[in-house]
Amino acid sequence: MFHLRKPKSYRQFLCLNPFMRSVSLLLFLAAFPIFGQQSQMEKASSLFAEKKYGQVKTILQDEVKRNLSFEAKALLAETHGNLREWDEAIDLYEELVAQFPNNAELQFKYGGVMARKAEVGSRVKALMLVGKIKKSFLKSANLDPKHIDVRWGLIEFYTTVPAILGGSTAKAFQCAKELLKISPIEGHFALAYLYDLENEPQKAQENLMKTVPYFKNLQSVKRNQLNYLIGKVCSDFNLDLENGIERMKTYIQDYGVKDGVPISKAYYQMAKLYRLKGDRKSASIWIKRALQSDSKSKLALEERKIIDML
Repeated sequence: MFHLRKPKSYRQFLCLNPFMRSVSLLLFLAAFPIFGQQSQMEKASSLFAEKKYGQVKTILQDEVKRNLSFEAKALLAETHGNLREWDEAIDLYEELVAQFPNNAELQFKYGGVMARKAEVGSRVKALMLVGKIKKSFLKSANLDPKHIDVRWGLIEFYTTVPAILGGSTAKAFQCAKELLKISPIEGHFALAYLYDLENEPQKAQENLMKTVPYFKNLQSVKRNQLNYLIGKVCSDFNLDLENGIERMKTYIQDYGVKDGVPISKAYYQMAKLYRLKGDRKSASIWIKRALQSDSKSKLALEERKIIDML
C-alpha cells in the first residue's frame, strides 16, 4: 500500500517540482476512488427518485463499465425496467441472480421483467419464458416466506398461464392464503381478486369489505398498488372518501411501470371519489385527465355524463 508523506506545510506541498506534484496528486486520488463513485451513485439515485430514468441510464451505463458494484448494476437493471427496455433489464438481472442466487428480491425482479417481456412479445417468445418466470418466482417465494410482491406475481402467473404450462387456480388460492397470514389486508384483496375471476361476486365483495377495518391503522404502504386498491374500495362503497382520495393521489404520484393498474384508471377513480364527495370542479378536472389518457374508456365516459349532471 502506498502512503503519502504529509508535507511539513501547505506551502511546501505547493513548492514540489511538477513531476512530484503530479505523482502526489495521482496517489491521493487513487487512495480515495470511492468519493467519485459515491457521487455518481448518489446523483443517479437522486435522479431515479425523480423518475428521470433517461439521465440515470446515461450515468449508470458509464458507471457499470468502470465499476461492477452490485448497487450500480441493480439500479441500472431497475432503470431499464422503468424504461421498458426488457431485454437489457433481463440481461442484467440474469448476471445478478447468477452472482447472488439466494437474493429473494433479485429473483422476484428477474421473474418480473421476464413476465413483462412475455406480455408484450410474441407468443413464441412468451412460451420460451414461462418456465424461467415460474422458477424465478418460486425461488423468491421459498427464499422469503414473507415476500408479498412475489406472491402477487405468482397469483398473476397461475391465473393467466394455461394449465398445460403451469397455470392453476388452486395454487393461486394457496398464494392468497399465504398472503392472508403475512398481511391480512393483502390476503383479502387477493381472495377478492380470485373470487371475481371465478365469477363469485358475493365472496369477492365479502373479502373487499374485510379489508376496510385495516385502512385507518395502515401507516406506510410498501406496495403502491395497495394504495390504488384502498382508494377503489372507498370509491366502490362510498366510504372514507378523504382517505380514498389521499391513497389514490399517492398511487398516481408514485406510479411506475411495475404498477399493474393503468394510470388512466386511477384518474377515473379520483374523478369518482370527488364526485361522491360533491366536488364537481375537482371531479371534472380528473375525468378530463382520465379521458386524455384513455379516450375510449367506457367507465370514464359514463362518469363524465354523471359529473356533467351535477
